[in-house]
Amino acid sequence: MKLSKISASLCLLLILGIISFGSLGFIKQKSAYEEAVREIGYTNDKYEVLDNGDFVAEHGITFESEESIKAASKLYRKAFGNKILKKSKKQLNKIKNQKSNIETLIENIDENNPSENSVTLARKAYDEAFIYVQKEVKNYDKLTECEGKIADNKTANSVIDMINSLGEITLESKDKINNIKEHFDNLTDAQKQLVTNKNVLKEAEDKYDALEKEHKQILAQEKAKKLEEQRRAEEERIKNSESYNLPVPLIYQNPELPNGCEVTSLSMVMNYKGYSCDKCDLADNYLPKGEGDPNSVYIGNPRDDSGYYCFTSPLQQTVNNFNAAKGTSIGTRNLTGQDISVIYNEVRNGNPVIVWVTLNYKAPYSAGGFYQNLHCTVLSGWDLNSVYTTDPIYGKKKISKSKFEKIWKQMGCRALVLD
Repeated sequence: MKLSKISASLCLLLILGIISFGSLGFIKQKSAYEEAVREIGYTNDKYEVLDNGDFVAEHGITFESEESIKAASKLYRKAFGNKILKKSKKQLNKIKNQKSNIETLIENIDENNPSENSVTLARKAYDEAFIYVQKEVKNYDKLTECEGKIADNKTANSVIDMINSLGEITLESKDKINNIKEHFDNLTDAQKQLVTNKNVLKEAEDKYDALEKEHKQILAQEKAKKLEEQRRAEEERIKNSESYNLPVPLIYQNPELPNGCEVTSLSMVMNYKGYSCDKCDLADNYLPKGEGDPNSVYIGNPRDDSGYYCFTSPLQQTVNNFNAAKGTSIGTRNLTGQDISVIYNEVRNGNPVIVWVTLNYKAPYSAGGFYQNLHCTVLSGWDLNSVYTTDPIYGKKKISKSKFEKIWKQMGCRALVLD
């Protein structure tokens, strides 16, 4: 009986010991599992700010939670309960699927010819993901590269459309061409390669340059023509308005020198030039006189009827003789044979001109080898239609240009000026 009681007691103790040691192991396993679940960091809150503070996790689960979930899964037993572990796995699968979906959308984009729709879908999915998901997307560079290509295409297409809008190139196209050129120049090299009609822009620039050059040439020609017309008009105005009448002192040849028109005309010009002289003194003492050629001497004597006339050379010698006697340096220029414009220009410049014409501008006639109506006078002025002479016989006289020029030419275009 005692033995039975002892045996029963020993069995009871043995059973209790087995239960105690088994319970202790279960409790330790459960405790380890619960600790592993806590390491997962799952929270019932919808969002949680992570330690670095720069993004939010949904229920605290990120890709970094995966190792903790695996560790807890290894310790899991049916008797422990798996509510949190199950939710954590579900949340982990959710963000994995989100990452996979983004990568698939990006992968499906045609890299060579990306469509705006496919890129937009991938970008939308990426932007809606949490940052910790975005950071795990492996092919994100492809998305940005394709976005760049679409942006380049859009930019290039806008320039293409601008070029297509050029239309016919005229002189009014300058601002439009310059604006398009500015947009084209601002493109990157890659974008410029996408502009398929850039040759049209270059052709438009070249055509405008040609039009502008032609226009400038036309303007230059028109300007030159206008200036020429203005010059001619001014010349005509001056010609029509020019009037000269030099104040040559009037000295009559008569009564002292009835045939001394040449030397009297010389005395008038010398006095006008500031050299005081007397007609008779010039005739008597300085004028070379004699017989023969009127180109060499005055034929006869200007004081009486024996006198005829002389031409330019004897008057030049008279001035030379006067210079030698008086110490003056009066110069002479023989303008015989010059155009009438040269004669008029001398008067314009303030030089009266000794000229050879006829009495009363009648047609010249000769007898015995000599002119019978030769006359010498001083051309002292002119205007549009007339000339003015200071005449040793007729005084201050106005004659039509046409009559004067006709007779002057018939008498050999003889003329003399003093310097």
